[in-house]
Amino acid sequence: GAGLYLINATARIDSCLFNKASHQSVYAINSTVRIQNTEFVKTRGRSITSLGSVIRVNNTVFRDTINVNNTQGGTLGHSANTNAEYINTAFYNSNSNHSGGVGLNENSTVTFNRSFFMNMTTEFAAAAFSNINSQLTLKNCVINGFRVNPNNSTTTGSLISSGGTSALNIYNSTIIGSTTVLKAPIASSAGSTVKFYNSVIWKYGFNAQNVNAERDILTENNNNSSICDIRNSMLYKQENTVMTNSLIGINPKLTDMSNLFGPDGLLFTADDGF
Repeated sequence: GAGLYLINATARIDSCLFNKASHQSVYAINSTVRIQNTEFVKTRGRSITSLGSVIRVNNTVFRDTINVNNTQGGTLGHSANTNAEYINTAFYNSNSNHSGGVGLNENSTVTFNRSFFMNMTTEFAAAAFSNINSQLTLKNCVINGFRVNPNNSTTTGSLISSGGTSALNIYNSTIIGSTTVLKAPIASSAGSTVKFYNSVIWKYGFNAQNVNAERDILTENNNNSSICDIRNSMLYKQENTVMTNSLIGINPKLTDMSNLFGPDGLLFTADDGF
């Protein structure tokens, strides 16, 4: 069952609260759904699951969400040629008992613009997103804090993993992690591509832990710019990679990570901590 089950429907959700939903909060099949000014809090299944639908989400918060089932995608699930766009959204403490703490994208096109992600965890891989034959774009986003259970060995990305023929595009975004996470934040398998433009990956912690850490971005061929295209960016560790106008291991000196929103309490303004 689901809180709101939509089939071949058009729905608008405005100024609503989904609190402690025990399964799927919104489940859409071949539908068009617009969600704005809404909160999903302590949901125990995905907040949004979409199959073959158009999803538009604006000014919405997802807080303390978890998928307790042994399936990918903790807060969101997009599949079957879903087209989804999230603008001005915030995700706090997204969790999955499998992988893809924020979301699973399968055969879909998904975009996040001006969105904030904090403290994502999974058991196996991809604390934020697991992509399968999908295009995922992050624009003007901040990701702060992610963790994969270190007891479960994985060769995929600790933050974002891409498989099949996926395309990951990251523009004007900041990714902040910890040196305790040794796996690559971004990992892309054969057939998938990564574009990383005007963005930052940085880790905090003891530099000694960096010795055994993987590169920040792993692809099928990091020396082929059609597969791994890094431009005008700053990375923590990224040897043996062709890059354009980019720096490695230079502290970006983020202002105040304890107060990311800054004195005005608003993200994406001049006083932000990142």
